[in-house]
Amino acid sequence: MKITKRRLRKIIREQLLLNGLTLERSTLRTVNEDPIYLIEFRNRIPTKFITFGALLERRGRGLISERKAVHLWERSINYELNQLLAEGVLDDLKGAYEAVKSGAKKISDAGKAAFEKVSDFIHTKSVQAYELARAGLEGGIKAARGLIEAVKKFQKAHPVLFKIGVFVGMTVVIFAVMSFIDTSEAQAAIEMKGGKMMSQERYEAVRGVLDEFGNTGGMDAQQYSGKAIVALDKAFKAKDAVSLNKIGGELNGLIKSSDKILEKLLDEATAGDRSAGKKLIQLMNVGKKLKVEVQ
Repeated sequence: MKITKRRLRKIIREQLLLNGLTLERSTLRTVNEDPIYLIEFRNRIPTKFITFGALLERRGRGLISERKAVHLWERSINYELNQLLAEGVLDDLKGAYEAVKSGAKKISDAGKAAFEKVSDFIHTKSVQAYELARAGLEGGIKAARGLIEAVKKFQKAHPVLFKIGVFVGMTVVIFAVMSFIDTSEAQAAIEMKGGKMMSQERYEAVRGVLDEFGNTGGMDAQQYSGKAIVALDKAFKAKDAVSLNKIGGELNGLIKSSDKILEKLLDEATAGDRSAGKKLIQLMNVGKKLKVEVQ
């Protein structure tokens, strides 16, 4: 399943509800209007601030690099995190957590306020990390890791909020390295290694790899490529599941090799290789639009 901003917000709410918690104020915040505190080198106090929306705009216009944008964002959330800690939210969070754990139906006003502040922080920074992931693969991964590092501060005081923060951070990582690694909700019928079904996005990307093979070879390569794509299409749309190892007959080796090429690109993208991420997107777009006619 593709990760969208709406889906990410839903994941946060679901995780809170699964753990008997609610999120009220945070859902009303406009993330793009939140401040990004600009902190000069060796200075712990911000000199000024811009909105997160302005940060994304500067990144989009090429006024600052992806690395610079993420660096400014990380310094800002570290400052905000330190401000929260200075307010004593850890003690209030811990008290609220212990009260609920022992069966209390109500928590103190201080505990409720601390929970709201921290859950708001996790929610806002999660959506911002998502937006940074949309702007660039490497930046998205780095932002999500920064979010996970930040919520570690709450691990002892409130394990549930910590778990939710890590879960959401990992969700953003998954988005950043391409959502097609998730199991597809479509009626896919190609069973891959380990029993996982090939997702719609991965199927489209494999089609792109096969098309690239045909374009870089001669007439024979184009014919083999076209036939392999047709065999892949037929298997993917079939009612009954079929193993990737059994698709295409004598062309099975070409299909599996294409999938291995895709897997290699995915590994490189996961490691933060931005060019690999761009290549994956390119292949997926080609495969999605590609129409094949075989004589």
